[in-house]
Amino acid sequence: MRDVRIEIPKNPTLFLTLAVKIAAKNTELGDASPLKALDWATMGQKISDAASYDVQATDLHRQGESFTEKRDALLPELTEFVRASRDVLVGLNHSNPRALSDFGFVVNDAVPAKKNGDATEPVPWP
Repeated sequence: MRDVRIEIPKNPTLFLTLAVKIAAKNTELGDASPLKALDWATMGQKISDAASYDVQATDLHRQGESFTEKRDALLPELTEFVRASRDVLVGLNHSNPRALSDFGFVVNDAVPAKKNGDATEPVPWP
């Protein structure tokens, strides 16, 4: 007899498709099924539940992708709006930039440096 390998899928969806086919064949064969001694009362329900959850997860994943695309389409315009808000607040609070934290901005106290040859000097606040 030749060596054969009987694969069990690692992909959950493909695995559950196989489990559903096994359960269906067992049901079709009834008392003639070689698998009739297994606990089909418990495991049959678990196969059905898992397959149903897999279908729901796939549908929700597709919905999630759709919502992500819609969100991403709005982000460029919103980014400009948030930047404009920041700029207005910086202009109004030039002497106290920490006031922007009241609006939810994270104010970094570290002063960025600009390179001037090998030496660095601080860049003044806008």
